[in-house]
Amino acid sequence: MKNFDIVALVCGAIVIYMIIGCTIFIFKQLKYNLKFTIIIFISVVIGLGLICLYNYFKNF
Repeated sequence: MKNFDIVALVCGAIVIYMIIGCTIFIFKQLKYNLKFTIIIFISVVIGLGLICLYNYFKNF
C-alpha cells in the first residue's frame, strides 16, 4: 500500500495540474473554437481518471 500512496499522490498532482492548465487554456481559446476545446478537456480528464482507477485496482 505504500507504493499506492506514491502513485495516488503523483496522479492527483497531475490531475490537478491538468485541470488548472486546461481551464486557463479554455479561457484563452473561448473566442476561437469552444466545442473542440471542451472535447479535448473532457477526454484528458477521462483518460487521467482511467489511469488512476487502473493503478488503484492493480494493487488489490
